[in-house]
Amino acid sequence: MTKRALYHHFNSNEALAVAIIDQAFGMFKTFQGVSRSSAPARQSMIHGVLVVAELANTDKLARMAAVLLRIFAKSSARRAHSTTESGLGDGDAGTASAGRR
Repeated sequence: MTKRALYHHFNSNEALAVAIIDQAFGMFKTFQGVSRSSAPARQSMIHGVLVVAELANTDKLARMAAVLLRIFAKSSARRAHSTTESGLGDGDAGTASAGRR
Protein backbone atom coordinates (compact mmCIF):
# COMPACT_ATOMS: atom_id res chain seq x y z
CA MET A 1 0.00 0.00 0.00
CA THR A 2 1.30 3.45 -0.85
CA LYS A 3 1.36 6.38 1.56
CA ARG A 4 -1.23 8.12 -0.55
CA ALA A 5 -3.59 5.16 -0.36
CA LEU A 6 -3.06 4.91 3.41
CA TYR A 7 -3.72 8.60 4.05
CA HIS A 8 -6.82 8.44 1.83
CA HIS A 9 -8.52 6.38 4.57
CA PHE A 10 -7.78 8.83 7.41
CA ASN A 11 -8.72 12.49 7.85
CA SER A 12 -5.45 13.38 9.61
CA ASN A 13 -2.20 12.02 10.97
CA GLU A 14 -3.81 12.02 14.41
CA ALA A 15 -6.68 9.82 13.15
CA LEU A 16 -4.13 7.37 11.75
CA ALA A 17 -2.22 7.35 15.04
CA VAL A 18 -5.41 6.71 17.01
CA ALA A 19 -6.27 3.79 14.70
CA ILE A 20 -2.81 2.28 15.30
CA ILE A 21 -3.18 2.67 19.07
CA ASP A 22 -6.68 1.15 19.02
CA GLN A 23 -5.47 -1.84 17.01
CA ALA A 24 -2.56 -2.45 19.39
CA PHE A 25 -4.79 -2.23 22.45
CA GLY A 26 -7.00 -4.86 20.88
CA MET A 27 -4.02 -7.21 21.00
CA PHE A 28 -3.48 -6.45 24.68
CA LYS A 29 -6.94 -7.80 25.47
CA THR A 30 -5.09 -11.11 25.68
CA PHE A 31 -4.12 -9.95 29.15
CA GLN A 32 -7.79 -9.76 30.14
CA GLY A 33 -8.35 -13.34 29.03
CA VAL A 34 -5.38 -14.53 31.05
CA SER A 35 -6.56 -12.65 34.14
CA ARG A 36 -9.94 -14.38 33.96
CA SER A 37 -8.49 -17.87 33.93
CA SER A 38 -9.09 -20.32 36.73
CA ALA A 39 -5.38 -20.33 37.68
CA PRO A 40 -4.29 -18.71 40.96
CA ALA A 41 -4.21 -14.91 40.81
CA ARG A 42 -0.44 -14.57 41.16
CA GLN A 43 0.20 -17.10 38.41
CA SER A 44 -2.33 -15.37 36.14
CA MET A 45 -0.72 -11.97 36.73
CA ILE A 46 2.78 -13.25 36.01
CA HIS A 47 1.62 -15.02 32.86
CA GLY A 48 -0.32 -11.95 31.72
CA VAL A 49 2.63 -9.62 32.25
CA LEU A 50 4.88 -11.98 30.31
CA VAL A 51 2.39 -12.15 27.43
CA VAL A 52 2.12 -8.35 27.25
CA ALA A 53 5.90 -7.93 27.53
CA GLU A 54 6.43 -10.40 24.70
CA LEU A 55 3.94 -8.54 22.52
CA ALA A 56 5.56 -5.21 23.32
CA ASN A 57 8.99 -6.55 22.42
CA THR A 58 8.15 -8.48 19.26
CA ASP A 59 5.17 -6.80 17.63
CA LYS A 60 5.89 -3.69 15.52
CA LEU A 61 2.34 -2.42 15.86
CA ALA A 62 2.49 -2.64 19.65
CA ARG A 63 5.83 -0.81 19.73
CA MET A 64 4.56 1.93 17.43
CA ALA A 65 1.43 2.35 19.55
CA ALA A 66 3.63 2.82 22.63
CA VAL A 67 5.69 5.46 20.82
CA LEU A 68 2.55 7.28 19.67
CA LEU A 69 1.09 7.22 23.18
CA ARG A 70 4.28 8.81 24.54
CA ILE A 71 4.11 11.51 21.86
CA PHE A 72 0.44 12.22 22.64
CA ALA A 73 1.18 12.35 26.37
CA LYS A 74 4.02 14.85 25.88
CA SER A 75 1.89 16.96 23.57
CA SER A 76 -1.01 16.98 26.04
CA ALA A 77 1.31 17.89 28.90
CA ARG A 78 2.79 20.77 26.90
CA ARG A 79 -0.68 22.07 26.02
CA ALA A 80 -1.82 21.83 29.64
CA HIS A 81 1.34 23.58 30.83
CA SER A 82 1.04 26.43 28.32
CA THR A 83 -2.65 26.88 29.16
CA THR A 84 -1.84 27.06 32.87
CA GLU A 85 1.00 29.54 32.29
CA SER A 86 -1.22 31.81 30.20
CA GLY A 87 -3.73 32.02 33.04
CA LEU A 88 -6.38 29.98 31.28
CA GLY A 89 -5.99 26.80 33.30
CA ASP A 90 -8.12 25.56 36.17
CA GLY A 91 -11.28 27.35 35.09
CA ASP A 92 -9.72 30.83 35.02
CA ALA A 93 -10.69 31.55 31.39
CA GLY A 94 -13.36 34.02 32.43
CA THR A 95 -11.17 35.93 34.85
CA ALA A 96 -8.24 36.05 32.44
CA SER A 97 -10.34 37.57 29.68
CA ALA A 98 -11.99 39.97 32.15
CA GLY A 99 -8.59 41.24 33.23
CA ARG A 100 -7.65 42.16 29.64
CA ARG A 101 -10.55 44.55 29.11
